[in-house]
Amino acid sequence: MNKAIAIIYFCTLSILSTSAYAERTVLTPDTIPAFDDIDVNRDSSISRDEANNSKSTWLMKSFDMIDKNKDGELSKSEYKKVKSKSS
Repeated sequence: MNKAIAIIYFCTLSILSTSAYAERTVLTPDTIPAFDDIDVNRDSSISRDEANNSKSTWLMKSFDMIDKNKDGELSKSEYKKVKSKSS
């Protein structure tokens, strides 16, 4: 019985770790969307709605980290710093 539980445990761990690995994206300047492609209303900032509508999982998950001044919007300079660090 204990052996069966151990096998199930390790199989579950294996599946979960594979899923987490598959979600990782290597960020390069080519994989990060262009600022102007996301800023659809052309107000020189990316709102959370624009980030969510971009369908960029990376941007949606990273929005708060990129928003250094915590104003709820990404400026061109905030966005460019992240894009330049990925190269």
